[in-house]
Parts: sequence; C-alpha cells; structure tokens
Amino acid sequence: MIQANASHHDLALNIGSGDLDFMAEQKKLKLYDTLIEDVRVLSGVKPDLASIIRCFFGRAGFQAVVYYRMAAALRGSNIFGRILARMFVRMNISANACDIDPTAVIGPGLKLPHPCGIVIGPCLIGRNAMILQNTTIGLRHFSADELDPANFPRIGDNVILSAGARLVGAIEVGDNVAVGANAVVLTDVPSNCTAVGVPARIIRKK
Repeated sequence: MIQANASHHDLALNIGSGDLDFMAEQKKLKLYDTLIEDVRVLSGVKPDLASIIRCFFGRAGFQAVVYYRMAAALRGSNIFGRILARMFVRMNISANACDIDPTAVIGPGLKLPHPCGIVIGPCLIGRNAMILQNTTIGLRHFSADELDPANFPRIGDNVILSAGARLVGAIEVGDNVAVGANAVVLTDVPSNCTAVGVPARIIRKK
C-alpha cells in the first residue's frame, strides 16, 4: 500500500518515501508482466499472450488499460518514446473517451469495466483498483501545480471507485475502500471504509 502517513515534503519531488518505494516497485514490473496481472484479475483465468489479445479486442476497458500501460512505459524514454506516449494517450481518448495521464503510477490488476469518461491525473493508485465510468481523480484547485503528484490523491490497494466518483486534491485513500456513485471525496478516507455523498462522508465497515 502507499503509505498514508508519508510527508508530501520528504523529498524534492514532494512525494513521500513510501510513494517512492511503490513507484520503484512498479518500474521493476515489465509491461508484459503487468498486463498479465491485469488480465488475470479481469478474467479470473491463467493468462497468456492469446488471452491478452482476446481481451484487447473484446473488452474496451482492457483496451483502455493497455493504452495507458503503453504510454506509461514509454514516457520515461527518449523524445521519440515521449511522442509515442502522447499518441497512446490520444488514442485512448479517441477510442474509449478515457484520459489517463501517463505519469500516473497505477499498480497491476487495474480494471476499467466501462472506461468512458474516466479522467485520471498524475496520482498514485495501488494494486487491484476497479474504476467505473465518469470517475475523476485530479486537482482540487486549478491554481495548483498540475504536474506535482503532491497535489493529487494517493490511493491504496483494492479500491472500488463507483460511477461518477470525484476524488480531488492531496488526499489519502486507504486500502479496501469503496467510494459510492457520484461521491465527491475531499478529505482522507481510512482503510476498510466506504465514502458516500456530496461531500463524501465516511461509513466505517464493521
């Protein structure tokens, strides 16, 4: 999980040491390995190259995940790679109406059942996230630095973000959290809780 108590100012990049550990872990995962895990979570079967291809052409949500993964893998390379990364972002917008910043760090097992209208900024999201249509993860104030990850949500493992959810600002969302449809999350959400309403209120799971 991304450490919820990590300081935004631990390093020059304004992200906590726990976040750096998570980012380093994600960089070690090869693109193919990450896609294999995405397919395994999506289909529940032992994945292989054939299943990746079938999911890519058969499920718009997985296609959106692939475009994001390709853009994220290429963005840190040379100028040619960065241009290709932007092309994948545009393809995702055109084909799936899904806009995921390639600098977002999202763990394996990502599920986008209905990717239309999803907008994700340069945030941090853990493993096995399920994000439904018209969800926004972004800035709270337009005056904030849109390139600084410290201004965006940091989200743990096994989260479910229901249709129309809005998570904005420098907030922490723990593991095993569910965010209700059309909820607007402006404050931290502890692990094992549900957030519902506008603005969102916390319902602690028993």
